[in-house]
Amino acid sequence: MLMETLMTVELYRTLSEKQRRLYLGQMALLMGRGGIAHLRRFYGASRDTISKGIKEVQNGVRYDPREGERRSGGGRHSISEVYQRDVDQLVVDIAEGSSYGSPTDERTWTTMSCAKIAEILAEKHGINTTSQTVSNILRRNKLSRQQNQKMRQNGPQDPERDKQFRYIEEECELIKRKGGVILSADVKKKELIGNFKAKGSEWRRSKNPREVEMHDFPLAASEKLIPYGIYDIQNNEAYITLNTSHETAELIYQSIRTWWFEYGSRLYPCAKDLLYLTDAGGSDGYRSRVFKKYMHRLADETGLVIHVSHYPPGTSKWNKIEHRVFAPMSKSMQGKPLICVKYAMLLISNTTTNTGLTVHCRYDPSFYQTGQRLSTQEYSNIPILRKKTVPRLNYYFIPEVFRSVALKWIA
Repeated sequence: MLMETLMTVELYRTLSEKQRRLYLGQMALLMGRGGIAHLRRFYGASRDTISKGIKEVQNGVRYDPREGERRSGGGRHSISEVYQRDVDQLVVDIAEGSSYGSPTDERTWTTMSCAKIAEILAEKHGINTTSQTVSNILRRNKLSRQQNQKMRQNGPQDPERDKQFRYIEEECELIKRKGGVILSADVKKKELIGNFKAKGSEWRRSKNPREVEMHDFPLAASEKLIPYGIYDIQNNEAYITLNTSHETAELIYQSIRTWWFEYGSRLYPCAKDLLYLTDAGGSDGYRSRVFKKYMHRLADETGLVIHVSHYPPGTSKWNKIEHRVFAPMSKSMQGKPLICVKYAMLLISNTTTNTGLTVHCRYDPSFYQTGQRLSTQEYSNIPILRKKTVPRLNYYFIPEVFRSVALKWIA
């Protein structure tokens, strides 16, 4: 309601100087905290003008048309009028680095503070101004400090990228209609176990930060934690397996197997299909022979038809577990050193979101050996059935119990 009462900018400009000041002061008092900042952005008025208007309203000053008004053109002139130069363009050139970058490398002045830009204006152009004026000019020209954003793909785009994304969407809808299971899986960034600095901050008493080791040497860590995650999309539940040996296809197989017999078989008692969505690379990548061997074994042990679909190369950030599970997990772990595995399990298990995400966490003490290999002969004995759409990224495994019947039917 308060926003609806704000005067339009066109009508505001028809007021006299004193009328504007009293109006801004009255609106700032009504809006309360943050009102001055909002009025500055909305009307382009200075903080001093609004503050003066607040004092006048509080002191009972009222507008009297019989009082004289300052003639048009009075008051402080803009900095560009004072120096007869386009100061806005000078500030923009400095901030964007178009005029003041080093000619021998890619360094520019794009990370300078407003005070430093004001200092350069004084030294190189003889323009004396304040950091607040520079800040106003940058804001007026829609310039702001921004972080890097991971948007560009390394290397050329996969030619079947769009086709694969459309196929995954259609396959998810098909599995849902059939009453099957859809799992999004990935391995989160490995974490060092020990009293090491953690990214982010936490609430603590003033001037009492948590003291951690000065250097994050991997050799000084007691263990390296490998969080492997399975995200049940339909139930909005995640299952995180923590291991301290190696990220292997066997670890992935054991994690999915444990999830099915502890949770999945009860959540989906009538399911006959399981769709496993994962990245194109890693231990469960589409080139891994060992991963396919374990998926074949998983199909035999669970009696499920295991469908595997890989996201196209370079698109791992589109995997749902990345932003629905791992991002909230990182927030729950920020600012807290992972001093032991049990503490990491506690932090991960407490992860939740407004959409009702539930996270289950378990520790797998097994040791998984790296370097497993599968010969061409052994690999050829695995009954891999390829899908017609992007067969290198989409395939499935049929359980032994009805594989012979299914193969005859397919033939």
